Parts: sequence; structure tokens; C-alpha cells
Amino acid sequence: MYEDTDLTLADTALRETMEETGIPVHEIKIIGHLTPLNIPVSNTDVFPYVGVSQNKPIFKHDPSEVEYLIEAGIDELLDPANQKHEILSIAGNDIEVPYFDIQNNHIWGATAMILSEFLEIFRRTM
Repeated sequence: MYEDTDLTLADTALRETMEETGIPVHEIKIIGHLTPLNIPVSNTDVFPYVGVSQNKPIFKHDPSEVEYLIEAGIDELLDPANQKHEILSIAGNDIEVPYFDIQNNHIWGATAMILSEFLEIFRRTM
């Protein structure tokens, strides 16, 4: 979430990344942003950014921020066998919901949408 001490939304993304994953802000270089999206359930606007690090990050998540982290390589995310769909009944309607099946974890919703856009951009640059 944006805080008054954040100068920009990129600053918010870097701070949130540090709080949730333990990666120090100074180790991340922002290289772009993805399409903003709204999460209707919480009425929260998300402004995703893409960052890189010179070194493999050492994750140290904050359990008060996130329950656990899933570390996945780009090949694992791109593997069609890990991109699945499930029918969910929402408000009495059956809806086909896409998700990533990574290490027996369902990654869906806003996170799956953000990952899907990132992967599409990645494919186009390859």
C-alpha cells in the first residue's frame, strides 16, 4: 500500500518488496512497469513494477506480511504444463479461472494476471 513517505509508486513497490521478501531496496533496479489493475474484493489498485538484481536475492519474508514465498524460475512459469484452468462457482456462476500450478501451489487472481502479462512481454523480447 502507498504510504505518505513514498515519493512515487515505484518507491512504494520497492518498499513493499523489502517488507514482504526481505530484499533490500538498494539491490533492485526498476526496469519497467506493467498494467495497473483493480482487485474488486478489496477495492485495491495495484501498480506492478518489474525490477532486476545483479545477484540472486536472498529471500527472508516477513510472516506478518506474507505466509510464505514461492520461488520459481522463468522456465517453470513459461512451461505450458504449469499453466492450467479450473472451473470455480462464483456467486452461482461457473467461471473458468486460469492459474499457475507451481510446486503444488495455485497462483491465481491478480498475481496470475500480473505474471501472465510479464511472461507475454518476456516472450516478445526473446
